[in-house]
Amino acid sequence: ILAAHQLQYNDGSLNAIDVLYDLRDRSVRTDYWNTAGMEIWRPVIDNALVNAFVKKREWRLALRSLEDLRGGVEQGVDREVEQWCDGGSEGGASDAASEEERTQTKEVIAAA
Repeated sequence: ILAAHQLQYNDGSLNAIDVLYDLRDRSVRTDYWNTAGMEIWRPVIDNALVNAFVKKREWRLALRSLEDLRGGVEQGVDREVEQWCDGGSEGGASDAASEEERTQTKEVIAAA
């Protein structure tokens, strides 16, 4: 992702955007990218696309990529809530967070 983004800044070619779109396509449709821990990369790719389009002054494409980025916010918040509230506890452990704590944590993360 960084290499594609750097390519766009160095020579301004569309090759970088093509590479980023290819990575985004793979992140959506392949099992490898949809495994635990890998789902965080799609928003990173969307952010790189937004930056590339803004640099090229392609405002509609930038807004579309920004919309894709915002679309994943809810999933990201839910993932963070699970990580913070479960904290690696095994199912049924007594230190798991209550539903009220989960709701409050979700509100705090979403507000940030």
